[in-house]
Amino acid sequence: MNLASSANNYALTTALTEPPALILSFYSYGVLLRKQDGEVVTEYPVDVRRAKRRE
Repeated sequence: MNLASSANNYALTTALTEPPALILSFYSYGVLLRKQDGEVVTEYPVDVRRAKRRE
């Protein structure tokens, strides 16, 4: 195994085992953005009407 391949495998393994910092969840009543900073989880409501692209 060459050095580049080993580095790529390490990066992929690290990325797959790291928990996500942001999670976008879709529910029947709306959309929530969850942000995790250590043990603290904060939820933000997402207004999809404001998120649409304005022309």
